Amino acid sequence: MVRQKNLSHTPLQDWPTNPCVTAATEVTASAANLALGSFGLDSINRLMLDDGTNNSTAGHRRWFRYPQAVEMGHGSIPFVPSYTSACIVWVVGDFGDFGDFGAVPSPKPVTWPNEGYCPYTLIPNSNANYARWSFSYAEADFSTAEVTMTFNGTTVALSKEQLKAFIADNTLVWRAQEIPAAPPAAGTNSIAAITITGIRNAPFTTYTYNVVIYDPFDLQTPMQLTGSETPSVSGGSVYQFNNISAAEGYQPRTANQAPATWTEGAKTLGTIIDGTSDLYPLQTTAVANGGNKSFHLLFPSFGEQSFEIDRTIIPNKASVVSFRKRFRFFYPHSRFRAEVSDNDGISWTSLYETAGTNATGSSAEWDGTWITINQAIPDTYENRPIRLRFRIETNGSFFQWNPGNTVAHYGVFVDDVQVTESSQIFSEKVTRLESDTTSFELDSATVGSAFSLENAYLLQIAPIVGGHQFGYTAPVIVNPTEPADAWLKTHFAQAEASGDAAPESDADADGLSNLIKRALGLDPTQAEHDSSGSMLPSGGMGESGRPSMGLSIPENPHPDLTY
Repeated sequence: MVRQKNLSHTPLQDWPTNPCVTAATEVTASAANLALGSFGLDSINRLMLDDGTNNSTAGHRRWFRYPQAVEMGHGSIPFVPSYTSACIVWVVGDFGDFGDFGAVPSPKPVTWPNEGYCPYTLIPNSNANYARWSFSYAEADFSTAEVTMTFNGTTVALSKEQLKAFIADNTLVWRAQEIPAAPPAAGTNSIAAITITGIRNAPFTTYTYNVVIYDPFDLQTPMQLTGSETPSVSGGSVYQFNNISAAEGYQPRTANQAPATWTEGAKTLGTIIDGTSDLYPLQTTAVANGGNKSFHLLFPSFGEQSFEIDRTIIPNKASVVSFRKRFRFFYPHSRFRAEVSDNDGISWTSLYETAGTNATGSSAEWDGTWITINQAIPDTYENRPIRLRFRIETNGSFFQWNPGNTVAHYGVFVDDVQVTESSQIFSEKVTRLESDTTSFELDSATVGSAFSLENAYLLQIAPIVGGHQFGYTAPVIVNPTEPADAWLKTHFAQAEASGDAAPESDADADGLSNLIKRALGLDPTQAEHDSSGSMLPSGGMGESGRPSMGLSIPENPHPDLTY
């Protein structure tokens, strides 16, 4: 398959001159699930999804889930330059001749997604062209069966696929496109309730079950990090977090924060994580907007291609992801997405999505100009560190580029990526805490450099459970402040607030206490005006010739004081 860059259950017949094909190859391929353009776990996930126009019977899934199967065989070849990747899983064997194992029908129906708890990442959802659910039972007759379904209590529109026997157990397959691809809200699960009626030749005529959809990256008990947003620059501020009983440890993260002023135009790839095939360059000069380079995504084989902006971004309520795109040969089944992750790439959520527009294979359907996309970032991500990536996926039929064809005629071009009204973090410092810890101190050791009044800092913490780092907490954004004792040392050569340095003292006898002087950013040893005791400045004549008077508070007053 890798050599032919194609699939076949009858390779001797289809590829008689291929030196890799033998009689054993023919036997195995005729009784196997096959995948091209992927390998290993990715192939198993694709085969279980059974997306695309040719998989209406969900046959791959039915063989994987066949209760009488007690042996399977798997072989994969990773991506090979100038060829592709492939996977084969032998699934159809002699189910009745395995000695002590036996081969008896399952006493319960076999469902997919499975009855009970199932991770949201495995649910056939709106990201698929054909989100197929299935219900199997040996020798059951589904010719008069009907299926209804709700998602969190709301009725889901669905359509039944045509029945087909002699593929493992008899199976009812239906499509439900309205199930969201996003995980359930933090701390909750979603419920898909399914009822099937009119079943014949089975111990039941009606079967009702629930699929409890959960987020495997959600600990249900959310972590929270609390502490001062205005810690002393001299250090010593303590930040508290709640204990997770299953945690093996915790991972605090600190970083500097600064306004984001970048635009990614593919001039260099120094801040890009390349998730594309080695067969073609992500960076191209064939099509560009303004500059001389752009990002290029296309399909050398079935699957997906992507690139990630290697920046951690902090959006606010006004933040917008802005970029330009241009399609060439990109089939309507294919999808182009801009995605965000708020857990450092553990999972991704679609921010912007569109289908291909070229159905005929004619260059007349190419985009003639660049199209600017301005996609607002939802408020739920406000002040949360996010990552950004761009991805294309095949989802069935697609335009495949092969070496030798003009590469610039295929796929999607992206240019001038930026996130407006946002900041980014840099100089990250990650440390490790033991499982019985519930706090840590913020100082120069924690941030990995000298604590500075000039920087804003981001603080987060993540639990380690089962060897896996879960997502970071909502951040605490801190702005270090000058400590009171530093102010006292500067102006009074002492650290104690006593005598002339006491807050209520008036060291320069101008009627303003030391506390007021510190609050207003004034020198307590220099008189501001006479000793009348008034805080207000002297009046004067304004530009209009009328008397005027005003009071100015420093731009950055000491946050440890209450104004």
